[in-house]
Amino acid sequence: MRPIIQSLVAAVLLLVPVGAAQARQPRVASDAFYVGMRVEPGIALLAGWDLDVYLNSNRAVSIGPGVSVSVLGAGERAGMVQDLLVAADVLRLKVQVNDPGGEWRPYVLAGGGFTYARLPEQVVEGVTLSDGTMGDQRLPSLNEYAPMMTLGFGADWFAGGTWGLALLLQTHFHLSGTERVPVVWSEIAAGIRFGI
Repeated sequence: MRPIIQSLVAAVLLLVPVGAAQARQPRVASDAFYVGMRVEPGIALLAGWDLDVYLNSNRAVSIGPGVSVSVLGAGERAGMVQDLLVAADVLRLKVQVNDPGGEWRPYVLAGGGFTYARLPEQVVEGVTLSDGTMGDQRLPSLNEYAPMMTLGFGADWFAGGTWGLALLLQTHFHLSGTERVPVVWSEIAAGIRFGI
């Protein structure tokens, strides 16, 4: 009787790690790297990344973080010149808008997170000062974190294999903080999606 009990205990102990390993397997996920441009204030070079964790096998719905970094801006409005602007969605939801399971995956997205803006010291010429006179206003350098919301759409093209093409157009909404960061700005980017 004792050898039978020991055999059953051994069998259970062998099955537990297998079941735990199966439970720990992640769902299908992929990440994309983008390059493009930010619009407003002015044009800036943009690099971005996002991670899609698919909630079903046909990739119709995904969640995950996303971040974009814009630098080397040109044409910004006075007082809004930025050395760096980071827009980070801590969590974003993507929902496919055509029949799921195909090579072409157009989607809409919504997300939320924060921005980090770094602006140098700037002088704005010809403004009305607090005493009612006209003059130049000196604005100090600024480093600011603020809450942000994102809406957008894009498309992934899965042509077989382990990578695909990715297109993205998103608009960020600066929810509070300095007026030197615009309330709304958009980004357009293209890239490659890996791990599909």
